[in-house]
Parts: sequence; C-alpha cells; structure tokens
Amino acid sequence: MNQWISWSVPAEFRLSNRTRMTWFSSLNGGAPQGSSYMSYRELWFCQNFSSDSFLSVYSVSQHASGLQMEVFEGAQSVLLPCQVPVSVSSGSTAVWDRDDFRIPTVHVRQLDGDYLKDQNQRYEGRTSMMEDALQTGELSLTLRRPTFTDSGTFTCTVRRFGEDLHQAAVELQVR
Repeated sequence: MNQWISWSVPAEFRLSNRTRMTWFSSLNGGAPQGSSYMSYRELWFCQNFSSDSFLSVYSVSQHASGLQMEVFEGAQSVLLPCQVPVSVSSGSTAVWDRDDFRIPTVHVRQLDGDYLKDQNQRYEGRTSMMEDALQTGELSLTLRRPTFTDSGTFTCTVRRFGEDLHQAAVELQVR
C-alpha cells in the first residue's frame, strides 16, 4: 500500500531580505513514499519593499527537474528565483541566460555592477538584479513586462575564475 507524503515550498524561497512572497492559493501535491518525483503548485503575490507595490501574481511549480514559473502576459514583472550561499556568490559573477537563443545572455552581474554589453536585445531595459546580489547570495532576476516570447528555460549560473560553481534552471511560462 502506497503512503502519500505532503510538503511545501522551502522557507528560503518564500522570503528574501527585500521581497515578500505571499501565499494566495495553493494546490499541494504529494508522491508515493520513496518516489523520486514530487511536485507542487502555488499562487503567490510578490511585493517589493523598496516601492511597496505589488509586482505580480504568478504560479510556482516545483518538479524533480527544476522550478517552473507561470505568469500572465501584461503582468508588471516576474521574479525568477536563484539563491546561493554567500560563500559561493562572493567574488563571483552571476549570469542569467537562455540557451535557445543565438545570443543567450539575459543579464550579468559582476563585482562592479551589471555587465549588459553582451545582453540579448530582447531583454534590454527589462531585467534587473539587487545591487548587493553577490554579497547576499540573492541572485533572483526581475523580468519586467513578460511576453509570450519570454517563455522558456532561464539558467542562473555562478562563475568564479571561469569555473561554474552553481547552476539552476527556471522554466518560465507566459500565458
């Protein structure tokens, strides 16, 4: 007889130092005990404390293969999460990219700030990261005005001296 287990979003995803993710509605799933496949789906409001305005309402799903985000076209923005320990981010470069483009770079954060010279022009003026991202490990990417063509897999990579220290994929679906 299979036993079902239930679980929820990790606490470190729910809160960062400047962004509050507030639960709105949820449909939690479970998996047979011992199964390697688990999933969840929740709907969140995202509030930025610096402007005290709601940025968007979006759906978050977690699967064994990675994080999946869903947002509606016309939303002001969506936050693509990526968090690493400070020991990994300090002294490193954070790169967000999409491998399905000829010019894959979405956003680059270096020690001295953003490096957007090689950014794919479809993301020009639409991406941002916290100024202190590398000092805090909060490497989440804000994508403003998401469109249908933004649907796809975004990869957050942390590099130091040419070596990839961390890599995480976020699947974005814009409806």
